[in-house]
Amino acid sequence: MHPLLSELSLYDHIIWDWNGTLLGDLGHNVRTMNALLDSASLPQITIDDHRKYFKFPVVDYYKILGFDTSPDSFVLLCEEFNSKYNEGIANCELSPGIRDVLLHLKAENKTQSILSASKQDALENAVKHFELSDVFQYVFGIEDNMASSKFERGKQLMELSHIPCVTTALVGDTTHDLEVGNALGIDVILVDHGHQSIERLLTAHDRVIHCF
Repeated sequence: MHPLLSELSLYDHIIWDWNGTLLGDLGHNVRTMNALLDSASLPQITIDDHRKYFKFPVVDYYKILGFDTSPDSFVLLCEEFNSKYNEGIANCELSPGIRDVLLHLKAENKTQSILSASKQDALENAVKHFELSDVFQYVFGIEDNMASSKFERGKQLMELSHIPCVTTALVGDTTHDLEVGNALGIDVILVDHGHQSIERLLTAHDRVIHCF
């Protein structure tokens, strides 16, 4: 049995992060970022580098990597990243075992949602590509390419679902997911197979599932 199933058995509503949690896009993300770094004549990064430095808001991550993050430059960077990223998303796979987890929870009549910092239309297209549209009652992305905070969208999702906070859990792969869950007043479970290292996750939270 996947270790997430026992953690989620008591909840009626599971809110999933998409990138890095459900979608195994870690390597693709790093390759895409390295293409931008190469264009800017900046040093390349490894997967370990990414998992060490990635953070929200993502503008801070771009700063760490050495990019010009003045407002106009950052908008262009985000557009370029998302264009290159979306071109190759079909080559990604779901995180190991995740499809079975989603289908098991669906069979138990759990409400499942996605809360992502991805652009809404791109997120919906990705969910459709991976043939998961019938798994999720709600798919909540954001309206731009800036990968901004998920706080407001999370509030809207909770209001729409009408499911109590006490029976809702958020599953994510970053400390930002923990911040969002805490702001929403719901339990948070973090997984270690995504965009931040287990060491970073464990310094912030005690419910980290080892899946990496």
